[in-house]
Amino acid sequence: MEKMTKNFEETRQPSGIKPVDFKRNARQYPECLCMIELSEPIYQCESGHNMCSKCTKETPVCPICRKPTGKMRNWQLEEIVAYYRAEDKLKEMETLQHILYNECQKKRDS
Repeated sequence: MEKMTKNFEETRQPSGIKPVDFKRNARQYPECLCMIELSEPIYQCESGHNMCSKCTKETPVCPICRKPTGKMRNWQLEEIVAYYRAEDKLKEMETLQHILYNECQKKRDS
């Protein structure tokens, strides 16, 4: 039983690959193998490695595990990336609103 668990864990986490910790790296978006920030649609190979749509079209096999790259979408990761992008846009808008408010106050006071 112990050997079976070890083999299962080895297949889930190939050596040298670390999962993204979104709580710790909340502002660091996951990147594709081509080093471009992942954006929708995000695909994954049979082992679950994430790839952008461009890499999925250009590469028939995953460069990490050599398993076929299919058309399986990673909906959860797409939602996480979209959430953080929306949150960043909201913060940008709040900052801009704060700057504009301060400028209006300065003009009114002078």
